[in-house]
Amino acid sequence: MAKKKTEVKKEVIKNKKPLKAVKAAKPVKAAKTAKPVKAVKAAKPVKAVKEPPQRTLTEEMKKLLQKKTADAYVDFSVKSSLTPAEKRIVTRLWLAKTGLKIEDINYARNRHPYWKKIKMKGASERTKSRMEKFDFSKGKHKKWGKEELLEFLDLNSGKADFELAEHFKCSIPAVQGVRRLYNLAVKILDIEGKKKNKTALHKLMLINEKALRNMYKELSPAKTKARKK
Repeated sequence: MAKKKTEVKKEVIKNKKPLKAVKAAKPVKAAKTAKPVKAVKAAKPVKAVKEPPQRTLTEEMKKLLQKKTADAYVDFSVKSSLTPAEKRIVTRLWLAKTGLKIEDINYARNRHPYWKKIKMKGASERTKSRMEKFDFSKGKHKKWGKEELLEFLDLNSGKADFELAEHFKCSIPAVQGVRRLYNLAVKILDIEGKKKNKTALHKLMLINEKALRNMYKELSPAKTKARKK
């Protein structure tokens, strides 16, 4: 009996499958070292603007450079025969020498009679061009009726002169003429201490401009005398 048990054990042992060997874990890959950051290239130094040597200046340029004030500088510059390029060179040197700014030159330039005349000429040309552009009268003289003046009073404060000209099919000077009537009417009512309502304004605006202006002068002699002085 004991012999049989031994045989059974041997048979069981034979039938058992051999245990699989545990695979060794794969070695952990080493982390790649980060690439070194490239050094930022230093910006190239800005090249200094070379000032023209004094010997390249003409006698007239030297005279301009010697001016002590912006007014004197602008006056000499206007009267000189220097080219724009020569003036630019001297201006740069003069500003560095005096410590003044370009705004000082511009301020003196705007006050100079020569540049005032140039500006006025340009302004008159622009005004003429504007008048022609916004002339909706087709060459006809505008006659303002009572109803149109009432409508004008409603629109006056909210629209520009060219918008009113388009609305009433007239020119900008025609609109400006009615606005002068309106301003005179406002001044007269102010002097009289009356309310500036639509009815009162409309009544005065029906009077022609010359008569309305005389009325204003009679009511405010002190103001008109002060203006004449």
